[in-house]
Amino acid sequence: MTRLQTIEETFHAALECEPNRLSSFLDTRCAGDTALRTEVEALLASHRKEETSVEISIAACAANILESEQLGPLVGETIGHYRILKPIGAGGMGEVYLASDINAGRTAALKVLPAHLGSNMERLRRFEQEARAVAGLNHPNIMTIYEVGADDSRRYIASELIEGETLHERLARGRVEIREAIEIAIQVATALAAAHSAGVVHRDIKPQNIMLRPDGYVKVLDFGIAKLAEREVLPSVPEDEALKLVETNAGSILGTVSYMSPEQARGAHVDKRTDIWSLGVALYQMITGRAPFTGDILGEVMSSIVEKEPLPLARYLERVPSELEQIVTKALQKNAEERFQSANELLAALKHLRQKLELAAELDQSSTRDSSARWIQSPIAAVVTALIVTLAAVLVVSWLRNSPTTTVPQKSVAVLPFENLSDDKTNSYFADGMQDEILSDLAKVGDLKVVSRTSVMQYKSGAARNLREIGQQLGVAHVVEGSVERSGTHVRINAQLFDARSDHRVWGQTYDRELSDIFAIQSEIAKSIADQLQAKLSPDERKAIERPPTSDVTAFDLYTRAKNIQLTTTIRSTEKTDLLNVVDLLNQAVARDAAFFDAYCQLAYAHDILYFAGYDHTPAQLALAEAAVHTAFRLRPEAGEAHLARARNLYYGYLEYDGALAELEAARQSLPNNARIFELMGY
Repeated sequence: MTRLQTIEETFHAALECEPNRLSSFLDTRCAGDTALRTEVEALLASHRKEETSVEISIAACAANILESEQLGPLVGETIGHYRILKPIGAGGMGEVYLASDINAGRTAALKVLPAHLGSNMERLRRFEQEARAVAGLNHPNIMTIYEVGADDSRRYIASELIEGETLHERLARGRVEIREAIEIAIQVATALAAAHSAGVVHRDIKPQNIMLRPDGYVKVLDFGIAKLAEREVLPSVPEDEALKLVETNAGSILGTVSYMSPEQARGAHVDKRTDIWSLGVALYQMITGRAPFTGDILGEVMSSIVEKEPLPLARYLERVPSELEQIVTKALQKNAEERFQSANELLAALKHLRQKLELAAELDQSSTRDSSARWIQSPIAAVVTALIVTLAAVLVVSWLRNSPTTTVPQKSVAVLPFENLSDDKTNSYFADGMQDEILSDLAKVGDLKVVSRTSVMQYKSGAARNLREIGQQLGVAHVVEGSVERSGTHVRINAQLFDARSDHRVWGQTYDRELSDIFAIQSEIAKSIADQLQAKLSPDERKAIERPPTSDVTAFDLYTRAKNIQLTTTIRSTEKTDLLNVVDLLNQAVARDAAFFDAYCQLAYAHDILYFAGYDHTPAQLALAEAAVHTAFRLRPEAGEAHLARARNLYYGYLEYDGALAELEAARQSLPNNARIFELMGY
């Protein structure tokens, strides 16, 4: 009789025993064979009363390993429209290759599934639904799945190629510092919260499925694949070969089992709380450098998960924050009802701890500062200080404008509100949007002084304008006026540049174009004005002005409508229905163009204000704002607008003033005239 047969026969015989006779039966049957008894007891612990099957078995593990090994090298082959370049990794869920997408002209990670995972069409259909649900989130902490496809009998999953290392590889170098571990856990919890909101449970959170990018972002891999493999009929494997395969791959099998929740180990029903447990295990390991549940063989690990309590973090580290100990302990409760009940709940606890640790670090650094410096750190003091600075700035600017000795900069300009000449007066938002886009383009030029939109909106009325007076009031040498007439897919735009000191018309142009040319018109007007003012444009500034915000005119129209609502109301006067309308419009815009950078920045701001104004003061609301910010950084990590979006998120979402100021300083590098930066800084 083989070893596997002995384990299985003993297990089935034990199932027939009365509970009060089980211990003595095992004493006799195992006859001092401790390893045999441990394996049988673990199988008994994982057995469910309503079923006689076991979720995890040696044969199942061996079958996965064997089939993965049988896939063989595919380098040089083409699967679907992907050309295989080189292998990246392999495991029970399939081999992963670096591939070139022939159609899209991009590299991708291609996971080729074992045959048994793609044989059940109903299960595969459900997996594809989950994959689409997660992909639809477009979440910065979730690996983007391009497609789930098939080529003959081979099933594959194509996804983004992520640079960096797995958390498993990072842990091989030793434990992670507490603050870094918390940051990683926060990003994983953020991904889980988003996926759970879409009805997707990961089921296999472990360091191997957590990627750490060089830029600090964390990506969670393989959502839904664990469910694809769940309860699958596996190919038969000879028992002696199964044992050999398991012994050879014991490390990878035990590594996976170590992160299973008790309900998974028992073969019971799992829900989103199983992911919370697994993240708790990973957090414990990051902090201590050790897994909380260990064993030399499969049964010992599973028995530890089900029956034993992990050692406290304080056994491995000195000065462990008590709140961190509490978070880990709660995440690792055997009873799912006693854990965090959602990823958002865990996320809120982790963020609260992060904030406390950052505050403690700040207090340590500022211990030598005087009392006035410490006072300004409080939220109330920060607001009061900002108001004082703002008032002082207003008084100084007012004095300068009315002073006869003030020299107006030659390269200064104000873009006045454009007149809406369309028959449909509701198109006024489009005229306002045109003015704002031109103003925003000019504000990117460091050699110009550009007056803010807030300052010029007082001249929106249809009354006749005295340009000399406006120039004096705004302290500029030049003024731009314009009009917009939109009819169907046609647009007529007139723009004129005046010297406000003499009322002399310096430049003017009328554009009769199709609506699809709107982006080219905007950049042409901005560049023409800059040229007339003899402003020096750096290559980056010229590129920024010429870059179209989107390739989809309808998406731009949705974005313009949303932005107009935001620009024509204040934070406190904006109604919840207005903000929800803004979010809806922007979600429609990014659904049409997933690379619409500006729309993500505005979407983040809308979510921040929903939170800040108290309309939805929940961690989930903040998570939506953060997701939009992260997507903006993914699309254009160098853009000042992305830093502005993050500054707003830190300010309105967390009252993190120092962090917000740092982001605003970064934003100023490419947005030297952006009034929203100065408004938030209190200038």
